[in-house]
Amino acid sequence: MLAVTLPKPASLEAPAETTVLPVSERSFSDERAVGVAVEYGPARALTSGRTGIVTASTCEKGAALTSGSAPFSVDGSPVIALATSVPLWRDLAIGAKGSDVVALRTELARLGAGVEPGDTVNRATLLAFRQLVVNAGGTAAGVESISLGAVTWLPAPSIIATECPVAVGSQVGQGSALAGLPSLVLGARVSPLPDDLAEGQRLVRIDDQEFAVDAEGAFAPVDLDRLAATPAYAAARQVSDAEKIKASLLLTEPVQVYPVPPRAIIEAGGSFCVIDGGSPTKVDVLASQLGQSFVRPTGEGAALSEIALDPPSKTTCG
Repeated sequence: MLAVTLPKPASLEAPAETTVLPVSERSFSDERAVGVAVEYGPARALTSGRTGIVTASTCEKGAALTSGSAPFSVDGSPVIALATSVPLWRDLAIGAKGSDVVALRTELARLGAGVEPGDTVNRATLLAFRQLVVNAGGTAAGVESISLGAVTWLPAPSIIATECPVAVGSQVGQGSALAGLPSLVLGARVSPLPDDLAEGQRLVRIDDQEFAVDAEGAFAPVDLDRLAATPAYAAARQVSDAEKIKASLLLTEPVQVYPVPPRAIIEAGGSFCVIDGGSPTKVDVLASQLGQSFVRPTGEGAALSEIALDPPSKTTCG
């Protein structure tokens, strides 16, 4: 009889305990999925400047209403939508002056109607308006002034109709709503703002748009119209005014960090450090996600290469 002891298969050997971990630098933007809460003003509407019967309408819920077009006709005459900075409030004949005239001529110039900005209604202003009427299927005959009943005010050059309550054949009065418009956006902010963010200026990404936000996550007023033009904003509005916009919050300028296991970090005397190459190296802990901590050496030009996973409990950070 011969007894032979076979070696233990490698797959059954106890794994060697790892005491150090090679680390490498990576870019870190601290991106978080967040919601954006919007503060809305009162509802708005496209209104009729005169009483009559609606004889034509191109209004469609969810479609854009644009300045220079005629989304409605009343009593057979086109109603021209104009995005003037000041709503027109009176009939404007040749020779009229005022802030409303300045707003009208500025918008006609923007539309490429061959009018220079100015403060007086001249013949060129009237001819430009007549051409808008003709382009909309109306006739120039009888257009001797820019009648208040022939225009309707848009708060922006292009804006989405939220509803179209008036059908062709309906009777409308002066001031009647022809189309619903989105409520004015008064403000927007990240809500809630995560409380464990890495320090640094941040931006919010919504669809393909990026918006700077302050330390409290608030949007700048100049960006609110651009926010209201995103598909994500429209999707949230279709649910309710309380629905938050889905977005990402991230650092404006990504930073270089080292991902390390939390157990490798020593906290002593209000400082943090890791054992790198056998010596303590002070680090800033920027954030923690998914079981990893993201650290950055504090010294000028400092780097990490191989850190101890279980540093001695009495180690100090120096």
